Amino acid sequence: MQQEMPQKLGQFYGYNEVNYNQLYWGIPQSMGQIKLERIVLSEYPEIINAFTQDELEIKIFEAWMAQNRPKDPICFKQIFGHSLVGFRGKYYGIPAEVGEVRLEKIDVNDETDFIVSDALSDLVDKVIEKIFIGNANPVPLLVMNLNEYNIVCFQKQFIALPKHFGDVRLEETDLNALKGVIRSNSIRELREAVFAKKQIGLNKFLRRIVKRIGFAG
Repeated sequence: MQQEMPQKLGQFYGYNEVNYNQLYWGIPQSMGQIKLERIVLSEYPEIINAFTQDELEIKIFEAWMAQNRPKDPICFKQIFGHSLVGFRGKYYGIPAEVGEVRLEKIDVNDETDFIVSDALSDLVDKVIEKIFIGNANPVPLLVMNLNEYNIVCFQKQFIALPKHFGDVRLEETDLNALKGVIRSNSIRELREAVFAKKQIGLNKFLRRIVKRIGFAG
């Protein structure tokens, strides 16, 4: 059995995005051609990694903003009817219905509809919780796909359902009877719990690789 080879996914804000060994990696393009399978990654702190590509791009954008300190607002992306914008060390979630906004020309403290955070990852969580927890939804709503889970919101709670469950009618299901379901009132806590399970699986995967290399030697 051969070790997985790095798969290049694309480019994002001066980084090459690579999928390798069940993780996503952001390699600064300034480093040139780097073979992940041949280096000691701990010796390259400028290389970013994450469990998902979405998480990786958040980290890359934060790193790019910190390194370049642009004078003008920069839009990261749009999610759930909000533009996520970085400006002067802060991140803003601006509702689409507000229309075009010039952050450099307004007092954001007067904008009660804006969501503000020091970290982009925290801003994403706040937008998700505003949309899904802040509104009473009588039916389960899909929030995102996260690794081997579908994340849904139901009755003001976030629920991680293993994808192999298939279609689950939460309105008719006793979740306590389902093994492997994760629940939380916080999207951040839920994501961290999912990533913790992913880390356990990754550690087992890496131990198998080390074992095979040891046998090969």
